[in-house]
Amino acid sequence: MAKQILSLDVDKVSLDPENARKHTDVDVTALSKALAEFGQQTPIVVDGDNIVVKGNGTLLAAIKLGWKKIDAVRTTLDGQKLRAYAIADNQTALNSEWDVERLEAQIAAMDAELHAALGFQQSELDSLLAIDPVAEPVEVDAHERAAPDGKDDFSIRVDGVDPEHKDAIVDLINTALENARHAYRAAAF
Repeated sequence: MAKQILSLDVDKVSLDPENARKHTDVDVTALSKALAEFGQQTPIVVDGDNIVVKGNGTLLAAIKLGWKKIDAVRTTLDGQKLRAYAIADNQTALNSEWDVERLEAQIAAMDAELHAALGFQQSELDSLLAIDPVAEPVEVDAHERAAPDGKDDFSIRVDGVDPEHKDAIVDLINTALENARHAYRAAAF
């Protein structure tokens, strides 16, 4: 059964105080750019008290844009099922990955003024659109060491990178490390 889309006053909707997903300024700015360019294509999900279950970042972006109304659907889930849905909504998006060749082709084919609304950092876009981001083969050397907090830490040294593309390479490495952390956490459960 399809749920009715409601148009709620933004000031009558509350962020989820128990939301386990953090939204950074970079994230909210990216969401704001997407909302400004494309409008709200997907409603947020709220419970019976107008607390956001899905779409906390979208609500933050709407507030940043000065929106007075936001589209929402009301869920009938409650208790553990409500919390499990909120977690599943955030986690399932992390389980997919990009088909990089298709992504590069699609981004390269679109008008450049749409790039800011895609949610990528500029260095990521530069890397995706670069024909040859690395002048020579890149040599990576990783060293493990004990960190002051007792946890394992490591450093990565990358040689052979064109200085013009250094930031893009660092962003890609950081993204790979974040994905590895997510995979490790998922495997630990």
